[in-house]
Amino acid sequence: MKAEILKKIGNAIVNEIGEECTISFPEVTKNNGSVMQAVVIRRVGSTVCPRIYIDRLLNEIESGCNSIHDAVAEIIAVYRNSDAWKLSGITEKLNKEFILKNVVYQLVNTERNIERLCDIPHKDFFDLSAIYNVIVCDDRNGTASIPISHKFCDCYGISADELDLAARKNTKEKGFCVTTIAEVMAEIAGIPARESCNECQTMFILTNKARCKGAAVMLYGEYFEELAGKLKSDLYIIPSSIHEVIAVPATGLSPDGIIKMVSEVNENEVDDEEILGYSIYKYDLEAKKFEIVK
Repeated sequence: MKAEILKKIGNAIVNEIGEECTISFPEVTKNNGSVMQAVVIRRVGSTVCPRIYIDRLLNEIESGCNSIHDAVAEIIAVYRNSDAWKLSGITEKLNKEFILKNVVYQLVNTERNIERLCDIPHKDFFDLSAIYNVIVCDDRNGTASIPISHKFCDCYGISADELDLAARKNTKEKGFCVTTIAEVMAEIAGIPARESCNECQTMFILTNKARCKGAAVMLYGEYFEELAGKLKSDLYIIPSSIHEVIAVPATGLSPDGIIKMVSEVNENEVDDEEILGYSIYKYDLEAKKFEIVK
């Protein structure tokens, strides 16, 4: 049934667009091994084209909640509003200097990405791995990046040490922020942070300024050292998602309870592709280092 629906979608796209193009339907392996169905609409002569994920639309069509016509209209709207065509010359711009100026870290779960990690440079951080993406576009409309593979590095003559040194510098320069959950909740609710629950005042979100793939802050212990110093306490670090981590004072808390909470939240609240992990970590203020909580 899926193959038949995809064929109908492809034919309808060609008829609607009315321009010379090719349509393909790749299955794309994302973070944590998640496989997503995409449609790629490639103009003749174009080197870059938008990859549009359509799993939701397929589910709606199969359940009778959406029609082929309406689904195709949504796909074409995304295609025409996409800025991907603006990046058509990016392959000509890519060179070693550009890559090293724009490469940044992303933190992922090692076990859930074990096959993917065979093909890409990475470094271990307990049961997590830091991988590398080169940002090719970053503006008010969003960020576009290219994951870096071993073949990519070989093509541009980039060593592992060069890559990591550049990523460490660039990721920090983009900036991280530390805020209480109370401040975030208050911002959403439009109330002063002081009126939020007292427990929320001692729960801190650490992420990057873009709040996207900000869990890489764990690679910079100085942020946790400063926070632990202010609180005069060791910290438990909760892997909220690939986008952020949560830190709480370790005093008086049961790690078993926190680990159970992480598991429940991952199962019920976090998209599979965005899960960072099921472990928790401790930042030891005196030793000034992280450890994984068994």
